[in-house]
Amino acid sequence: DYQSEATLRARDFVRYVEHTRVAVPGRRLVRVMTIHQSKGLQFDAVVLPELSFELYRAKDSFVVGRETPTSPPERICLYRNEAIRSVLPREWQQVFEENAARRTRETMCLLYVALTRAVHELQMIVPPPGQRQWQKSPSAILKHTLGDNAEKGATVLYEAGSPHWAGDSGETSPSEEDGEPVRLTVKLAEMTDGRRRGRERVAPSRQQAARVVHLHDVLEQGNAAAMERGTLIHAWFESIEWLDDGAPDDRTLTRIGESLGASRELVESSLPAFRGMLREPAVAWCLTRGSYAPPKDLALPASVRSDLEARDLRLEVHAERRFSVHDGRSLVSGSIDRLVLLFDGTNLLAADVLDFKTDAVDRGNRLAVEARVEHHRPQMESYRPAVSRMYRLPENRVSTRLVLLGAGLVEPV
Repeated sequence: DYQSEATLRARDFVRYVEHTRVAVPGRRLVRVMTIHQSKGLQFDAVVLPELSFELYRAKDSFVVGRETPTSPPERICLYRNEAIRSVLPREWQQVFEENAARRTRETMCLLYVALTRAVHELQMIVPPPGQRQWQKSPSAILKHTLGDNAEKGATVLYEAGSPHWAGDSGETSPSEEDGEPVRLTVKLAEMTDGRRRGRERVAPSRQQAARVVHLHDVLEQGNAAAMERGTLIHAWFESIEWLDDGAPDDRTLTRIGESLGASRELVESSLPAFRGMLREPAVAWCLTRGSYAPPKDLALPASVRSDLEARDLRLEVHAERRFSVHDGRSLVSGSIDRLVLLFDGTNLLAADVLDFKTDAVDRGNRLAVEARVEHHRPQMESYRPAVSRMYRLPENRVSTRLVLLGAGLVEPV
């Protein structure tokens, strides 16, 4: 890797080794994630085990009618059931129909994302006949579309391609006599100069060192319920611009949970934990304007902090700030939980990256806290050059801080 930019100076090679991370060789990783988290990623094999959810589970508290998606609202109505909607004027019924169509379209787009993450193998698990499920669900659509001709009692409704793809050479002979589907393979000529076709895409969360996945990791930390809870907590924190203006009320938090498709039980059980996180002094402080006046808590050199303290700063908050930048070797894409930009007038002086983690860690065990910080360090370190490139800031003016919500700590990285 170093050869492409090698110089005659030994210190350049030392610097390259110190700042370049590579994956630890080992067995293939098993990753458990939501469909939203899989966007932009690809995997050799993908298993979709939970497809029996309603197409539009979360119902808005009200519906809005517009001429186009970007037009001003023309009609607003509280959400009502089908019996009440049937006696409303036709133009109001159409507002509800358009709302249902939009939510269905969004869910089908999400299903499309899930179906297109697999490179070689895709397994979709749906309930067997007789088991209760939503009539309007991805699993019902798949069963109706692919399983009409399946034999009674069959456990496989539809199958295509080769189940032995891992051992196949990719060179198959078309067969018309046995009626088997013809597999077409397109092979590209090998590159002769060692270059890749296209740019390698890397997500910041994948910068963490590869590790073997143990069963207890999946059952205790990586299960779907825990991931849904983490997604919900993240969304609630994203709704806060400044805690000085007050924390979001339960109604707002419930509405956010419904928009994510979270169950009422999950929302109600997570609310006390979220309120407890906001009561942690360090967590609450980093969400206030006062923590930047002066910005002594930021992970910046002392000279930069001194410069900021002498300025009349204007703060700008970006929640879930998405980015895609090229670092010279690969395309790094991802999103930042909370990005605070520090201006003097219109002149951007610095930036602060806050990344929320719901890891369970004992705040009294400093070694455990430092271990979690080191675990997330590669991801955090990838944010600094990304923000530097996006806003043309020197890297020493980009602060990165890890907010360990489970421990109530804010750690500079």
